[in-house]
Amino acid sequence: IAAAGRGESQHPLVQVKAVRNQSDHREFTLLDPATGQPRLQFAAVYGFRHLQNLVRKLKSGRSVYHYVEIAACPSACSNGGGQIQPEDPSPGAKKQWVSETERTYATSEANQLPEQNLGLNELIYDWFGPEGLDSELAKTVLHTQFHGIVAKSNTLGVSW
Repeated sequence: IAAAGRGESQHPLVQVKAVRNQSDHREFTLLDPATGQPRLQFAAVYGFRHLQNLVRKLKSGRSVYHYVEIAACPSACSNGGGQIQPEDPSPGAKKQWVSETERTYATSEANQLPEQNLGLNELIYDWFGPEGLDSELAKTVLHTQFHGIVAKSNTLGVSW
């Protein structure tokens, strides 16, 4: 489905449709191999404007999906605020930068598992010592913990 969504390949059981010719809002349909009828519906929506439109469609019942991928940034995370930005702040340079980032992402191939990457292992042991990812330091800086939030008894929700 992912390769078909990126336009890299076609599959007879996957239909991809750009909503109103927008690359930031696509619908995917997975067809039943026996009947050729739609089996599952998916959507990928990037950018706040498209997200708002999708929420309206879902609330009104005009669209039904089994799974929706959402990113608030236009062009998804390749255009996100946490990404390296081009030196030239002009819109044209930004658009070219995003295109290059997306092309690099689409053409990159995972050719080995992280634990098989010698350079990564060297870096891990250099940072965390002989215990590597099993060290207390690694557990402290790489692992997260859930902390429940205690509900306020103030029913107005006002902090004084």
